[in-house]
Amino acid sequence: MTKATNKIPSPPRIPVFGNAHQVAGKDLVLKMLKVIGDYSPICEFKMINDKMLMISNHELAEGILNSPHCHKAIPKPLQQIRNFAKDGLFTAWTDEPNWKKAHNILMPGFGRTAIMGYLPIMVDRVNELMNYWRTNSAGQWVDVQNDMTKLTFEVIGRCGFDYSFGCFDGTEQHSFLGAMDFALNESFQRAMLPSVMHKMRVKKAKKYWKDIDFMFDLVDGIIQNRRANPDPSKIDFLNLMLHSKDAETGEYLDDENIRYQIITFLIAGHETTSGLLSFAFYELLRNKTYLKKAKTEAEEFLKNGTDDLTIKDMGRLTFIRKFLMETLRLHPPVFGFAMYADKDMVVDNYPVKKDQIINIISYYINRDKK
Repeated sequence: MTKATNKIPSPPRIPVFGNAHQVAGKDLVLKMLKVIGDYSPICEFKMINDKMLMISNHELAEGILNSPHCHKAIPKPLQQIRNFAKDGLFTAWTDEPNWKKAHNILMPGFGRTAIMGYLPIMVDRVNELMNYWRTNSAGQWVDVQNDMTKLTFEVIGRCGFDYSFGCFDGTEQHSFLGAMDFALNESFQRAMLPSVMHKMRVKKAKKYWKDIDFMFDLVDGIIQNRRANPDPSKIDFLNLMLHSKDAETGEYLDDENIRYQIITFLIAGHETTSGLLSFAFYELLRNKTYLKKAKTEAEEFLKNGTDDLTIKDMGRLTFIRKFLMETLRLHPPVFGFAMYADKDMVVDNYPVKKDQIINIISYYINRDKK
């Protein structure tokens, strides 16, 4: 076995909390990225009792990702999110039976035929946003990030489950969005604290579980309504989950897991897409040359309106597509993801312990000049 000769660097720690104090409070991600950048390409970060490796260059990441001994991990923040997403696709361990079952059942929902069915719904939601801006924001500053959240939430609700959250019906935010945001933020806070302290934060804990119950009730209502009013012709994720069998096991997903899949889609789907769109606007508005190119391409694309747009038409958006891809490189909505090692191993002369959580930091790998 190859012996590790390099010691993994780490930021200064304090007893019990480790490095948690360096990222606690607001702007957790920005603080985390600052620490990781200071100790690039690798550092060991201790959060309470957990030690995590932070990998921030492509060579070290390649060694981890190509190893048969490294697998998808569910780190502490995601373990807390399991309080309301359980064994949904994003928060399931890969050895949980519902992970592969849901993966097999949902794959057709990302195929070309399905996407063609979603396109008119997406166009309608964009038109809703435009009308919302014309009627509510004429002559005023626009909160792009907030409105991109509304847009993507509506798109996923309509395309996935034929449900509207009424994001453009008025100025009030749908209660589900508020509950979800609080539950996500609180999950990250809980991940940084010893479990004994969870019960001591009485008001936070009460709101946390109340908001989770609210999300469960709303999503369960969506599922029950579709069961009571079936529409076999509808091509969406809810129909796939209700009426499709897993080809390998011959089993359906039960309603409880469908609930967790819907919550997963709403969390992971809307947040990542709204992040991409928000950063794309940010970069366009910083660069007048690119903004002009994007506007010119959009005007040509939309010269006949939106009524007859097809998937084939999307291929004509060559500059905007490249711009979005470059935005993803610079501003990945998910700044990193976690793996774990199933045995002691060595990566580029650094020791990696069995069950060690290894965070691959895509934010820095995307900016690695090599």
